[in-house]
Amino acid sequence: RPFLIVAVLSLMLSFSALYLGKTAVLIFSLFITVLFFVLFLTNKKLLIKMVVPLLFLIFAIVGAFYSINASERAEALPEKLTVKGIVTEAPVIYENGQSFVLRVASLNTKAFVFSSNLYDIKAGDRVTALISINPQGSYKWTNYSKGIYINSFLQDIKEIETPDFSVYRVVANYRSYIEQTIFSKASDKNAPILIALSTGNKGYINPVDQKHINNCGVSHIMSVSGLHLGIICLSLVKFFKKLKSSDKIVSVAGIISMTLVVAACGFQISAIRAAIAYLILFLGDLIKRKGEGLNSLCVAITLIVATNPFVIGSVSFLLSVSATFG
Repeated sequence: RPFLIVAVLSLMLSFSALYLGKTAVLIFSLFITVLFFVLFLTNKKLLIKMVVPLLFLIFAIVGAFYSINASERAEALPEKLTVKGIVTEAPVIYENGQSFVLRVASLNTKAFVFSSNLYDIKAGDRVTALISINPQGSYKWTNYSKGIYINSFLQDIKEIETPDFSVYRVVANYRSYIEQTIFSKASDKNAPILIALSTGNKGYINPVDQKHINNCGVSHIMSVSGLHLGIICLSLVKFFKKLKSSDKIVSVAGIISMTLVVAACGFQISAIRAAIAYLILFLGDLIKRKGEGLNSLCVAITLIVATNPFVIGSVSFLLSVSATFG
């Protein structure tokens, strides 16, 4: 199981990158180099089997150095600065203001921005803003796991530019359409719960109901993950089998559905992990290769760490992976 070995190494790398820093990642890189060399001398057949998994691990190591450098640059920023970025999702409205996330390409990071005033900002807008840097506090590791290295307060917006097309806006409108449809069809009491189950957005649930959900120990079902995607996959398979469709049609429909579900829930890590595992299952059906659950999970872990070396700071990732492994 080459991917099992590399998945464990990927988790070790993620922990080292997030909590121990650049020196630990450098030591880890030297360890991987020695491992390569030992495999080359002792077991070339095993080395050949591990080429693809180890390539993903090498990408993760490079990404770890890149992410650490980006976070260090973010921590060294002046107290106030002007940034230009793209709003990645629909702003969240509070009683005392709003918040949104900016992808700042020049700093290779995202910035969480809180504003005490309301602005007409939509997902996909290009915003030039004057911000003051705030300490990350207890949310530091969670924010880092999302690629957010800057926590800030909005001083002023200098410019808002709305492009003709933006993937961020398409995804935000898609999520909004689902939420508005549920609000129009369900009661005011049930709609927030249904939206949380469908998209993972718990923002509409009132504090009293949220407290009851937490006390019952079922808050985890509000994060779209393997449970939700499993229900969708089973429903799809049964539906297309009743239509007597071929396995290829079922697989293609499954891949499209997984993509739509992940977009609907705002690309939550728990959903991405489950989607990768199911995509491997459907792709295996397309090429007539039987999938295996543990390998699929390990591939998902390796790919996620390769794209986000700080992901181990995400509680949803840890719970999702642990529950699936169990």
